[in-house]
Formats: sequence, structure tokens, C-alpha cells
Amino acid sequence: MSSGNAVTGDPKKDFELFKNMFAEDAAFVGRELFDGSGGLVCAVFFFNGMANGLLASESIVEPIARRVEKGGEVTADSIFRIVTNIELKKETDPEKLAAAAMYGDAVVLVRGGALVAGTKDWEKRGITEPQGETVIRGPREGFIESALDNVSMIRRRLKTKDLRVEKLEFGEYTKTSAYMCSIRGIADEKVRSELKRRIAEIPVRDILDSNYLAEQIRDNKHSPFKTVGVTERPDTVASRLLEGRTALVVDGTPCVVTMPYLFIENFQSGEDYYTGFIFASINRLIRFAGFLISALTPAFYISVVNYHQEMLPTVMLLSISKSRQGVPFPTIVELLLLLAAFDILREASLRMSNNIGQALSIVGALIIGQAAVEAKFVSAPVVIIVALAGTTSMLAAPLTGGLICVRIFMVVLTSVFGMTGFAVGTVAVTAHLCAMDSFGVPYLSLEKTRRGKAPDAFVRKRWGTLRYRKLFRGGGDIDAGTR
Repeated sequence: MSSGNAVTGDPKKDFELFKNMFAEDAAFVGRELFDGSGGLVCAVFFFNGMANGLLASESIVEPIARRVEKGGEVTADSIFRIVTNIELKKETDPEKLAAAAMYGDAVVLVRGGALVAGTKDWEKRGITEPQGETVIRGPREGFIESALDNVSMIRRRLKTKDLRVEKLEFGEYTKTSAYMCSIRGIADEKVRSELKRRIAEIPVRDILDSNYLAEQIRDNKHSPFKTVGVTERPDTVASRLLEGRTALVVDGTPCVVTMPYLFIENFQSGEDYYTGFIFASINRLIRFAGFLISALTPAFYISVVNYHQEMLPTVMLLSISKSRQGVPFPTIVELLLLLAAFDILREASLRMSNNIGQALSIVGALIIGQAAVEAKFVSAPVVIIVALAGTTSMLAAPLTGGLICVRIFMVVLTSVFGMTGFAVGTVAVTAHLCAMDSFGVPYLSLEKTRRGKAPDAFVRKRWGTLRYRKLFRGGGDIDAGTR
């Protein structure tokens, strides 16, 4: 049925319409109420497992039944006086009524129209700490798969009438709800308009996760570096909204998308703002160092060992040369094989249960690595370099995909051109980052203060001085939030 049609206002005809529509759905539950002459006065239907059947019976069916027994009139308008302890709203479009029922509401069909009653009661996961964004100190709650609950967690932190929550819907079959959140007066209206334009141009409309949207609305779609933020923490989303960003909350996933997103945010953690600024600054600098070590150390090792041995002390050069005796593969092959093995072990440990995954990572790191060295498949220095690069990559977890691509690109380029290739590769990656944007904001931008400094970039200044203007809004200064 097209969405342009409307219910007839005759409960018998309307109920027959929906019974035929869901004739093959065993979860469809319907209740009918008749008057003394046998005429159908009211029909209520919902889906078992999605709606609270007891609530529908006690709050809707029983009050209407008592009204019918007393001979009172039951119409769409009188239902609001009969049913007082549940949310009600009128609706005339059969498609919207069906969608509401499939989402957990009960539909009440009476003379003169139809109403949607809020009886949602599907099973959902409890609020827990996100496993990928754990903190030692700070809030322990994370988003769940219910978009409405996620929006409520954001609203609980932003108690302002300026918080705008705009509902969107995607999919002919999934009819996935999404909510675009921003703060009036702080958010950049150009970002909101651009986001709406990109969403309207998405060719794939049926979505099951926020990444379906993130991949299609992001800038630089072929870059290994992400230009939209993804988080499962309500405090992070609230702080980004306070900084002028826009958030997209999608039903069915705990991952909320925020934009614009800057490169420097990959090194900032919510815990930076829940601990002392000195300790937080040290941790942030360690993350920066970890990124550089992971991305450049394997390529630098290849360059020095293969092309510029004079840069090494004689003792170290002799030790490396001795360790390579009997190894059948060139250094570049050793390095690529071990990097691939490390990523395979990392992926395998993530896909298994926690206990087995931890055991697998230990076995892979100790036993397999040691066996490979003793069997002369690889040299010990290469194992050390790969272990260092792999371990430090964990410090910048949001950049894992980009790090793998950059690391392989640098290793291959350096193995062919030596230190010249190392320099060219570094410049190429930097130029690529400089050329990127995120919803009109340069990817390498830093948040500016009135004095032109960046207190929340490479280090975290103390509270009281952490007051700055963001690049995502049109004016005024606000206190820096958490991430």
C-alpha cells in the first residue's frame, strides 16, 4: 500500500487490512472488542517480543473494554481520555502504523481513526563500559544498540534547550532510525547542511550499522585515514557537541559517528581529561611517539641495513650481520612476513574469547617468534623491530588501519630507494594528510585560542587555561570539554 492512502476510520476494515498485511507473520497479535450488538468497536494489534503485551492489555484493552461495558462512546478522540497512563499519538498512514507496530508500539484502531501507543519492550543489552575505550578513571557507561537510549544518555549530559535532535530514516526494508544531534548556536550550520546533502545522495539506503553511513559520507573515501569520528562513549559525544561538532546516532549499533574529525584526535583520549594534566600530557606524547615508531621504524631499519651501513656502530653492524647468517630470505621479505604474521595473530586474538585470545598472543609472540629465529627463517633483529612496531601501534588504536598501510608503503619504498625512498615516503604521507579535509575543515588543523596557541593539541594544559575557540563554529569561546 502506498503511503499516500489513509485508514478508513472503520475498525473492522482497517483491522482486516493489517491482518492481511501480516498474514504470514506468526508474531502478529490482535485483540478485538465488540459492543452489545456485535459490532467491532476497537481493535488493538502489536508484535509479540517487540511490544509489552501485559502493558497493552492493562493500559489499553481493559480501559476500553470497561468503557464499552458502560455503553460509552469509543472514538479516536475519546481514547485520549480513556487511556491516560501511556503515550498516544494519532496516525492515518497505514505504512507508518505498520512501521510503528514493527518497532514495538501497539496500534489502536477505533471509529474515526487510528492511534499509536508506546509499548516498546524489546530485549536490549544493559549499559556497560565499552571494551575498546576503557578508562582507569572516568565514566564507565557506554552506548547500546537502542538509538533512543543513546540520545537520552547524551541529553542527560547536555541539559539545554539548544540541543537539537533531528530524526532521519533509512531503508525500504530496514527503516532504520537515526538521530542527528547538534547544539544550536555552537554547531557549524554548514556542516549540518553538508551532512544532510551527503546523506540524501547515499545510493545504499538499507543500513544495519553506522559504518554503512560513515563510509559514504566521509571525505577522502579511498584514504586509509578516517575523516569521521566513531565512539561508544556518551561523554565523548557530549564534549564533541560542545566543541561545535555534529553527531549521528544510528539505531541498532552502539557506535556514534561525529564530524568533523581531525587527525590529532587519534591521539587524544577521554582519560586525558579525568587525570592530572602533566600525566595526561606525557601519555599523549607517548601516543605520538608510538605512532611515529610504528610507522617509520621498519622502513628506517631496511634503509640502514641495506643501504647505509656506515650509519651503524661497528659492533652493532657485526651483530646484525652475524644474526643473518643462514637466513635464506632478504631483509625485506623477512620484515614483510613477520609484519603479516603479527597482524594475523592480532586479528585472531581479537576474534577469540578473551582468555584464548590472550593465550594466543603470548604463544604467538614467544614460541613462534623464538622458533622462527632458531630455525633461521628470520633474524633476531627483525623480530625485535616488528615487535616494537606492532606493540607501539596499539598506542594509537584509532589509526591501526592507516598505520598498516603506511608501514607497508614505507617499507617497500625504502627497500627500493634506500634513505631517499624513506624521505620521499615521509613527505608523500605528510602531503596526503595536508591535502585532506573533514567536512570543510583541514584534517591537520589544531584548535586555536585567542592567542593563537593550541593548548589541547600535543599536550593537555590544566583546567582553567583550557579555554579555546574551535574551528567548527562561528564565534565565541567555550570551555573545552572531554573527548
